Amino acid sequence: MKVLIADDHEMFRTECANFISEHLGAEVVAQAQDGNEAVKETLRLHPDLVLIDISMPEMSGFEAARQIKSFSPATKVVFVTAEERRTYEAMGVLLHVDGFIYKNSIQQELPEMLNRLQKINSKTAAL
Repeated sequence: MKVLIADDHEMFRTECANFISEHLGAEVVAQAQDGNEAVKETLRLHPDLVLIDISMPEMSGFEAARQIKSFSPATKVVFVTAEERRTYEAMGVLLHVDGFIYKNSIQQELPEMLNRLQKINSKTAAL
């Protein structure tokens, strides 16, 4: 699975990328520091999964997710946030995002999320 990480905090992106590469067997193909860069890198690299922060400068994760899903509906988009999940679930449904992960529990939640998304991809490919 090819992963793009979009977050305006470089240290979070680096730690997340290291965790994914070392423990989850996925390939981090790019990191983006804002929504604009996430959209451009998704267009260029066609990742399977975009992990994206909701609150970023230039373009929010909401707008970036909307654009990514509009040109690449098969790309899985997961919001990674420090905010209360319930606050943003309705917006996520409208944007057709594929999940939410809390930043402070990413090492616990991300492996399960990747397994779930890979199962969905396997079922879709079999059809």
